[in-house]
Amino acid sequence: MFGDCHLGVYEGSIIDDNGLNGRLVDGLKVWDGIEEYALENHIETIVFLGDRFRSTNPKGYIRDLADEKLKRFIDKFKFISIVGNHDYYEKSSVYHSYGIKNIFVKELDSFILFDKPGSVSFEGVRFWGLPFGSNCGEFNFENWNEGDYNILLFHDALDHFSAHPGHSHL
Repeated sequence: MFGDCHLGVYEGSIIDDNGLNGRLVDGLKVWDGIEEYALENHIETIVFLGDRFRSTNPKGYIRDLADEKLKRFIDKFKFISIVGNHDYYEKSSVYHSYGIKNIFVKELDSFILFDKPGSVSFEGVRFWGLPFGSNCGEFNFENWNEGDYNILLFHDALDHFSAHPGHSHL
């Protein structure tokens, strides 16, 4: 589980031999390190808690580099992600930087994106995803199963959090 990598160009960063901003390269290397660790340790599911980018409107080449990393994860792992505040274009809360979901259609079964409150369950674990700007009152608890391990994933503060009535262990 990781989040807030804020891929982008940062002033004052060293430019590498390829002309890329050092902070951008370091952020991409974090993804490489997580991928390597997950493969070496037979990890099947990776969770990203939002904010892939620094800017709410990243330059095309930054999106391309980030989408390539994301596609590699989708090809190798079940990948769960939440939309964070930096993932929305121009803070619109409508359009987000996960257009890749529409590009890699055949991989969708291994890419779970919470761009609205929801849940998904596999192997007795139910992940409840709460993207930026949402609140727990927006969950539909029809899928609640007492036998599941319930994990709440969120990117924002949880003001006035209250779990499903009678199910305080969410």
